[in-house]
Amino acid sequence: MRWLGNLAPWLVLIAYQVGTGLTGFQLQSMRPLSLLLAGAAAVIVWRRQSLGQASDLEVGVVMYLALAALGFWLLPGSLGLLMSKHSSTVFYGILFITVAAPPWFGREPFTCHFA
Repeated sequence: MRWLGNLAPWLVLIAYQVGTGLTGFQLQSMRPLSLLLAGAAAVIVWRRQSLGQASDLEVGVVMYLALAALGFWLLPGSLGLLMSKHSSTVFYGILFITVAAPPWFGREPFTCHFA
C-alpha cells in the first residue's frame, strides 16, 4: 500500500483537474473544491514529509492548490480569474519554481529525492 501513499498527492491534483473540468471553474463550485483539496494535499504531504518521503514536487502541488484556494476565496477577480483562465501555466510556473529554487538557496536539487 506504500505505492498509494506515493500517488496520493498526485491523485488529489487529478481530482482537482477533473473537478475544474466538470464545474467549468464556476466560483460557487471552485471555492469548496479548492479549499477541500488544498487541505487534503497539505495534510498528505505534511505527513509524508514528517516521514521523509515527500519530494519537492509534492510540495509544489500543495503550493499550487493553496494558491488556487487563495485565489477563489480571497481574490476571485484577479488570482481566481488567473487560476481559471491559465491554470496549466500557473501549475508549470509553480513546478519551475519548485525545481529551480532549492539550488538557489544551497539545497539539494529535487532529483536527489528520487536517486
